[in-house]
Amino acid sequence: MDLSDNHLGEDFSAEDEATLLAQGYTQQYIDWLKQQVALAGLSQATKLEELIISDNTQLASLEGIEQLTSLTTLDASGNTSLVDITSVSTLTSLETLDLSDTVVTDISAVSTLTVLKQLDLTGNTSITDGTEALENLTELQTISLEAQLFLTNETLVDSITTLVNNKSDTLQLDINIEQLTDEEIADLNNYLNENLEDVLDKVEIDWITDVTAPQFSYTGATTFTLIANADFTLPTVTATDNVDTAVQVTTEVTKDGVVVTEVDTTQVGTYIVTYTAIDEAGNVAELIITVRVIYDSYDYSFSYPEFNYVTIANTDEDLDDEDLDGEDLDDGDLDDEDLDGEDLDDEDLDNESFTTDLTQIFTDINKSAWYYTDVLNVYTKGLILGVTDDAFEPQGTATRAQLATILHRLSGETGSAEFNLFTDIVDGAWYSPSVGWSVSAGIFNGFEDNTFRPSNDITREQLAVVLYNFAAYKGYDLTATTAQFSDSQDIATWAQHSINWAVNHNIIGGKGNNILDPKGTATRAEIAAMLTRFINYSN
Repeated sequence: MDLSDNHLGEDFSAEDEATLLAQGYTQQYIDWLKQQVALAGLSQATKLEELIISDNTQLASLEGIEQLTSLTTLDASGNTSLVDITSVSTLTSLETLDLSDTVVTDISAVSTLTVLKQLDLTGNTSITDGTEALENLTELQTISLEAQLFLTNETLVDSITTLVNNKSDTLQLDINIEQLTDEEIADLNNYLNENLEDVLDKVEIDWITDVTAPQFSYTGATTFTLIANADFTLPTVTATDNVDTAVQVTTEVTKDGVVVTEVDTTQVGTYIVTYTAIDEAGNVAELIITVRVIYDSYDYSFSYPEFNYVTIANTDEDLDDEDLDGEDLDDGDLDDEDLDGEDLDDEDLDNESFTTDLTQIFTDINKSAWYYTDVLNVYTKGLILGVTDDAFEPQGTATRAQLATILHRLSGETGSAEFNLFTDIVDGAWYSPSVGWSVSAGIFNGFEDNTFRPSNDITREQLAVVLYNFAAYKGYDLTATTAQFSDSQDIATWAQHSINWAVNHNIIGGKGNNILDPKGTATRAEIAAMLTRFINYSN
């Protein structure tokens, strides 16, 4: 799970309160929410194996993660206010712990992490207590430290010596000397040779001279929306480095995931421009610019009925890995007519006809199901209805045409764009207005054989791409960092950035055992959950 750069630990603003009140939350609930620790919502994710909470600069404590006893990787780097790591003491399965660029002063909590293999403390010169905890970490393979710590913490060398004596194999000691002068480096080398003399044969020291990634000089826009055939020139982007005098920046352009030579505004679609800067030490920086090319032709001859929206937050259980356990998500059949726009007349969608108890409507919905509140949310919003009067088919699948219709409703757009672009779109079909709108908005694209394939089921990676394009259409935040899953190699190149974005913003999550299943068919329950999370993210 990636919660990096996610405003964790920040105080509620007046604007935040106003937004929640407008969504129907009570002041009492908001006051309660303010008192909760930033990571309290993770307490149910007991099977989570990887957690990235880096770059939340206001996060001062890791309180709330005590129950995540299955974690093997915890990345808390870049949390420049992080002081308290007491809570990691219960995470006895941790193998990798990254506390770089924090201000932690006491590391005694790591003494219980007896299977820890990688510990990164670079960028932290504040550690004054708890270095004796290192003596228990006999499985530790690599520890990364700031050189200054050896000069300010008298017990550090003694603790490392004891640790090495307790180990049966060697210890990799990475020491960052980026901020030291040549004279200070020589003094430190002599100091270590003298004080680690008895264990030098079991210590491999690597002097790190550059751990800082290049910085881009670009300050312009990172998203562009262009009308087809408009003039456009890619921005020129340069980068600088704290060590190297020159840094080369490479550029890659993809259209709908396929590498192309340029942004061609005669071709409608979403272009992702990736600028990559690498310094001589191998530190990498990336800058993503998204360019959407859309049609400029609308026929406002069609509109969906207006809905009285009700906002219902998804439950904490939605974030549990068990929620998307493959054993619970069977494939099902769903005809395109199930979401036929003609079924959605004003009378059917009268808000008075809705009830908050779906079990009184659908025989295949149970209140104890992980997806219950998500289905309730999208149903009461008029986004996804039942396939029959008494069946919702949560394990059924959804087609490209159906998803285009759902997003058309969610957009609130009343116009449609009628195009005779696709050989398999029938004039007057229930989905044709939404398909036309979604293509004109750059959310969906057709295939090279001039088809749209409205009846094709949506896969999880395709859903991520479509939601990403919809976010771009709405002007939402499109930043993303790399998300890692055990089957990441199965993610199509064209879906990689969209998957990273969706995972970063908690719109899509993994299944059991850190599996994403990108090629798996998205079920109606999963789509309901992702739409709920998308709506929460957009708010």
